[in-house]
Amino acid sequence: MKLIPKSHDIKEYLKADAVIDYDDKSVSRLADTLYERSEDSLDYIRIAYEYVRDRIEHSADINAEEVPCSASEVLKAGHGICFAKSHLLAALLRYKGIPTGFCYQKLILDDETAPELIIHGLNGVYLEDRKIWIRLDARGNKEGVNAGFSVTEEELAFPVRPEKGEKDGVMVYADPDNDVLMALQSHKSRSELWADLPTELPDANEKNCVIRLLQKNETELLKDFLYEAVFIPEGVEPPAREIIEQPELKLYYDGFGTGRADFSFVADIDGKVVGAVWTRIMNDYGHVDDETPSFAISLYKEYRGLGIGTRMMKEMLKHLKEKGYKRASLAVQKANYAVRMYQNVGFKTVDENTEEYIMLCEL
Repeated sequence: MKLIPKSHDIKEYLKADAVIDYDDKSVSRLADTLYERSEDSLDYIRIAYEYVRDRIEHSADINAEEVPCSASEVLKAGHGICFAKSHLLAALLRYKGIPTGFCYQKLILDDETAPELIIHGLNGVYLEDRKIWIRLDARGNKEGVNAGFSVTEEELAFPVRPEKGEKDGVMVYADPDNDVLMALQSHKSRSELWADLPTELPDANEKNCVIRLLQKNETELLKDFLYEAVFIPEGVEPPAREIIEQPELKLYYDGFGTGRADFSFVADIDGKVVGAVWTRIMNDYGHVDDETPSFAISLYKEYRGLGIGTRMMKEMLKHLKEKGYKRASLAVQKANYAVRMYQNVGFKTVDENTEEYIMLCEL
């Protein structure tokens, strides 16, 4: 199978972030140790792959309930599900300059006990000397599963059976799928996660989604999305819509379009606006100074977890940089699952209070 890199910038497959955190000392130490045992780059790929496959247990195989996500979390726990293990392998390889991404398959969870289609994660690795991408599946072997290292014929954990609705993804993504990250980061136990595993391949909902500038006659939509953006902890009743008329929230939309940093992009699916990201220089919760635009972003609930928010964020950050801004800021509730998304697109925490993080992204 010919694999297709989602990004043509090979550096995207080498970066570290909050999930592929090879700057963590435990991850880099392990990479150095494994590298010392290898004869060359290809041998190191094999050794790192076999380490993650064999030494890091699959959480389900040992009935572990903890849900690690980042590479360092997986290493510390000593286990992870397929997605999490792919994050660790990517970190080990990227740390040594080997471009590594993420691939996904749509498979039946269990033919007998759980015959529903879910997403399975593995890695795409670029072999510089051969100019090819290969896939490696570090899920972990057991009875009926026998994945291996090969640069010629794939030896993956599971065969894809199209007649059962299963699908093979040919794309190699530079970033873990946002839906996958949301699932790992929002569930407190593997049992809870198992009932809510991602079910759609990346890009399944993306082809009809266009990120475009907000039109002048659409500014009233910002009120709708501001209300949607109000973070409501689990078990708490949503506030009345009139909450957006409070002065500290009204400044997010009142007179929008008149300020020098008033920019907005929306996510448009088949003519329906399903999300918005916008910036202003305003004295809001995330205000840093009078030269730094503050972010607001929101999606209707049914469109969350599909990677659309990440696309909007990246588009806005690119736009701000083109307009000459040096950085952007935002404030986010500590309990909000979106914290990781912000970290993944480049925001870092610079201050905090009892409830919120203040985050900055250098452009």
